[in-house]
Formats: sequence, structure tokens, C-alpha cells
Amino acid sequence: MKKVKLFIFLFLIIALNLSAFEGGGMLKTGLGIDLGKNKTNLSHFDSLSLWAKQNLDKEGNYNFAIQSSYLFNLKKPIKPDGKLDLDHIVNLDMLKFSFLVPIGNDSLTIDAGRYNISDITAVILNQNIDGVYIAYKKTNFATYFNLGYTGLLNSYVNPINAAGIASISKKRTKIYNLAPSFVHMSALFHVPFQSLRHAVDFDLNSFIATENPKTTNNYASISVNGPIVNRLFYLTSVSTSVLTRVKRKPGIGFFLAGELDYYFEKYSSKLGLKAQFFSGGKTGFKSFTLSNVSKVTFMESTDLFKISLDGSIKPVKDLFLSTEAAVMAHAATQPKGRSNFAGFEWDVSANYTILQDISISTDLGMFVGKNGKFDAVFKLKGIISF
Repeated sequence: MKKVKLFIFLFLIIALNLSAFEGGGMLKTGLGIDLGKNKTNLSHFDSLSLWAKQNLDKEGNYNFAIQSSYLFNLKKPIKPDGKLDLDHIVNLDMLKFSFLVPIGNDSLTIDAGRYNISDITAVILNQNIDGVYIAYKKTNFATYFNLGYTGLLNSYVNPINAAGIASISKKRTKIYNLAPSFVHMSALFHVPFQSLRHAVDFDLNSFIATENPKTTNNYASISVNGPIVNRLFYLTSVSTSVLTRVKRKPGIGFFLAGELDYYFEKYSSKLGLKAQFFSGGKTGFKSFTLSNVSKVTFMESTDLFKISLDGSIKPVKDLFLSTEAAVMAHAATQPKGRSNFAGFEWDVSANYTILQDISISTDLGMFVGKNGKFDAVFKLKGIISF
């Protein structure tokens, strides 16, 4: 009888734990064509992402979550001697324990493990990191702290803008290649002005190379956002970067951004105007996560001024359309006889939800640079969630 009771007790404990278990995944596949002045490339990719979450208490305040992914990339130039380029990439996107501690009307959240982190601009830092993240939220104030490490990340998924900084492994490996080794410290302060519906954010990020503590990337940002009139919102930010290297003077750069967005009542539509300025030359700005400001080709977020007009609309329930047109110019003074013009680009995308967990999307765009240089892309992607 005692054995039966013990069995029933163990069964109930396991059933209770399993009832708090969640899991799922996402399968993506895509085709693309890239046309240039002297190139034509075909591309294909398949990716699979799986995730699971287990609550550790009845209230769901404590939980464990994990997510991993696999990506297959194929690229083939359309020419007789074109070399087929194949890539297999595996990544551990998330593995973390989360703890939520209610403190009256306030809350304290602690994440430990691997998770995604972003700064307030989503340009300086936007990637995975291993570490400890702490968030304390009040009704009129919130603060966030992070202490992390980059040396165990996959550099194929988390490209870091740190030329010459070594990883803990000297070999370059396929599938999973270790990223440059940095210790990360950050502090973010969020102050909302509830009566005005505006908010101010102040963000500090510092990255210290483990190989040489005198090699650092440091950033400070401040942003303000809120409504101007009904349906019209603004967002503006100012950032500075200070990079220190051995036997070099500190490199100081600047990043300025401003955005206006008007939201229409019909069709969930929006019209926006956005400007970004990344300093160049001797005061060149360098982000930590290698970021791209173009939707068509690759343009690093340095020595660049970009102004763009974008719009989106949802004409029917399951169809979302968006577009953007942008002009780009070099921020630093160019040599005599050379224009500051960097290029013009446009992009149109559509996303259609066939069923609740099945959707397709397409993207068409073109970049036109100097001297007849151009890059045109067409992409088609299918997504299944389960």
C-alpha cells in the first residue's frame, strides 16, 4: 500500500511539472536572387528553431527556457566557373533561468544564462550574450543592469565589430566559431513622464577585452520619445563611442538619430520619416555588434548619413505591406573631386498569413550607388510555426 501511495505521489508531482511545460519551433525556407553590375547570384536557405520552457513554480514567476537553431545557407554565382558556397550554422540562442520577485507594486527580475540583449538604439548592441541581467521596475522609474561575456558566442550569428581582438580559440572553425572575448557591463535608466506620456532613457555600455583590459569599447546614449499631437510620435537619440586601443589615442565617434511616425486610423497604416548620422574620418563611430543600415546591400553604420521615408499598411486582415526609400551620403569630408553621395535605395515587402501558423513573405529592393554601381535583390520566404 505504501508503494502505491508513493507511486501516486510521484505521478502527481511529474504531471504537475509537465503541465507547466511549453515547447514549439519554427521552420523557415527561402529563395533569393541578387543582381549586380557584374554579378548574378542565386541563394537558398533552410532554418529550424526549437524552444522549450519549464515553469519552476505554480505562479510561473520562476522558469527555465532554452532555444536552439540550425541554418543551412547555399549561394551559387550564375557563371560557368561559379563556385558553390555552402554553410551549416548551429547556435544556442537561449539558455536561461528567470526569476521574478514581486515587491509590492514594484518588481525585480533576474535572468541568468544566455539571452538576447539590445541597447536603446538597437544599433550599438543587438545580439546574444552570456551573463546575468537584473531589472528593477517601479511605476515611475526602471533600471536595468547586465554583466556578461561574449567569448562563448557563435560569431556567425553574433558578428562583433572588433578587428584584431582574438577569441579564446585561435582556430577558425565551421558551424560554430567562437566570437572575440569581451566582458560586458551595462546600465540603463528609464524615466517615464506619465502625465505627458513622454520618456527619457539613459544607457551606458562598456566592453573590455579579456586579452588586454586596455582594449575597450565604451558607449553612452540618451533618448527621448513621446507624442507630439494625436497619432504623431517622435523618437530622438544621441550616442557617443569611445574606443581605447594599446599605443593609440582613444577613438571618439558620434551617432545621432531622429524619427517621426504618424499612425492612421484606417488599415493600421503608418508613415514615417527617419534620419541617422554616423560620424566618420578621425572621429568615426563604431558599433559593437556589426550592424547594417541598408536593406538591400551591406553598409556599415559608420561614416554615413541616411535619411529615409517609410510606410506600412494592412489592407486586409492577413496581409501586411511595407516600403522604404532612402538616400545615403558619406558623413566625413571626401577628397577633392569626389562626391559625398553614397547611394539611393528602395525596398518593398509583403507578408501574408495563410493560416494561423503558416505565412509567406516576399521582398524586392534595389540599391544604386556611384558610377553605375547597383545591387537588386528579390527574396521569397515561407514560415511554419508549431
